[in-house]
Amino acid sequence: MKNVLYIGIFFLCSLVTCKTPTLLPKETNSQDKYLFQELLDSNLYLGMPREDFLMTRPNTEYNSDVHNFRSIYVEENFSPRFQTLICYLDNDGEQPLYEFILILSPKFDAKKIASDHFGLPNHREKEWRFPISETGVSYSIAAWTYKNKIIIAATLAGTEWEEGIE
Repeated sequence: MKNVLYIGIFFLCSLVTCKTPTLLPKETNSQDKYLFQELLDSNLYLGMPREDFLMTRPNTEYNSDVHNFRSIYVEENFSPRFQTLICYLDNDGEQPLYEFILILSPKFDAKKIASDHFGLPNHREKEWRFPISETGVSYSIAAWTYKNKIIIAATLAGTEWEEGIE
């Protein structure tokens, strides 16, 4: 009888554990309007610690970098719209994820996708800047396009963009 009770408790705990959603830090909610749905659906966010990133995206490939201040991770076939996802993570402290590079599939236009998502450019007539007062977190967020890429970066303390993005 005792064994049946233990087995029942084990299964109940297993069901509860499996159904409990992953709780993301509150700062991810304030990033909803700056990140594309594919990133949000993948539980990715700016400021994510490396340990959480590697648990969330275990199939990303590490790419060596000539710079020792960051690590680069690449995920091919990220989504139908974004052919490749490249993530920059800092190599110091909590090693946060501070930059996304989204490479679009050839049938999509980076400038159009970015404008549809962010609205009209508010910096140099071709880029977007979102100050701390707007982001609701302790860093600003910037976005820009380059050829078939959309880049989203944060001015997180200790990262290459800490002093600002130009």
